[in-house]
Amino acid sequence: MALSSSHRRRLGLFLAAVVLPSAVLVGVGVRLISQERELRQSRLADERRAVVQEARSQVFEALGRVEALASRIAQEGEAGLSDGSGSDLGISFLARVVDGEVRPPWMDDPA
Repeated sequence: MALSSSHRRRLGLFLAAVVLPSAVLVGVGVRLISQERELRQSRLADERRAVVQEARSQVFEALGRVEALASRIAQEGEAGLSDGSGSDLGISFLARVVDGEVRPPWMDDPA
């Protein structure tokens, strides 16, 4: 059963009017979805970098404060030892490490 020229023309017109534009739209849609995924991954990576940078700056800021406090404690401790006056910190804590365990002074001398 061969197709007549009228049927061939209708089939060609159908392919040109419906199938070809549909195929183009599907192709464009797939490309857009792919680009959206790439953009989402890029944004996520940028957000992660920003969060890591913020955390890093906060950690370095905290370490700077700890270093300044340790320096102040060391200076006050040296001043307290040299002139005999007490420190305003209130407590001096010394501990030893024995076999990987921190041993506070009261563990060695309960009195």
